[in-house]
Amino acid sequence: MNLKKMIPLVYGQFLNVIALFFPNLAGNKALNIFAKVRKGKLHSNQLSKLLQEGLGEKIECNGHSIQSYRWKGTGPSVLLLHGWESNSNRWRNLITVLKEKEYDIHAIDAPAHGLSSGEYHFLPNYAAAFHQILKKHEISHLIGHSMGGMACMYEFYHHEHPSVKNIITMGSPCDFSLVVSDFQSILKFNNRVMKALDKVVHLNVGYHINEFSSAQFCEKIPQNGYLFHDEKDLQIPISQSQKLHEYWKTSELITFSGFGHSLHQKEVIKKIVALLDQTKS
Repeated sequence: MNLKKMIPLVYGQFLNVIALFFPNLAGNKALNIFAKVRKGKLHSNQLSKLLQEGLGEKIECNGHSIQSYRWKGTGPSVLLLHGWESNSNRWRNLITVLKEKEYDIHAIDAPAHGLSSGEYHFLPNYAAAFHQILKKHEISHLIGHSMGGMACMYEFYHHEHPSVKNIITMGSPCDFSLVVSDFQSILKFNNRVMKALDKVVHLNVGYHINEFSSAQFCEKIPQNGYLFHDEKDLQIPISQSQKLHEYWKTSELITFSGFGHSLHQKEVIKKIVALLDQTKS
């Protein structure tokens, strides 16, 4: 077994031992390991020309300094939300097309991603950050990739945003429990640690792990939803979007094949733009 595969197992055994004597400490340690962002950071001297053009103000939110971007246009406003261990540069292909069509484009780097501050990423903090964009600007469309899509669902469950017409999720999880279960399978920590982790999550977020689900959040969301998912997504199975579609009565499931989890190909972008153009005023 190579070192890269051994390190998570060492963490898992470490948590198992701590949980025998200090379960609360084990829960907090597990959460920190889970939430630690290891990829997706940017430095100001690494920015592409596109990101430099859109570089906007810093938003102060829950102890984080959040980097925002804007490419001004005369058309409807679109807010782009990237996923885990990514940054706003993941939208470069879509931004280029939307700029040509004069959309007013907004994006942010999530906490601990891109040019935003922090080391740890918690979904409610992400939602709190783009909540400020939604309150300041008349956003018409939201597009969230992976965890960015789940953050959309969380935000719209807790706050109404009547200016928003459409929400597009791309390869997004429906159940937080799926993500945490994958985390457990990688580290191979025991259920004593999982119980402690669940307690810490509930204390910090107000939900138990199995309660944190877009299937619940969508009950209060009147907007149209378009759930993009690749049939062979190896990171987040398509069953997650299928489940959300079942519960979200104003949603449409849109599937692709062979594009993987990223969904940044020309065919996907063409479909996104077509949906936005349908409601362009």
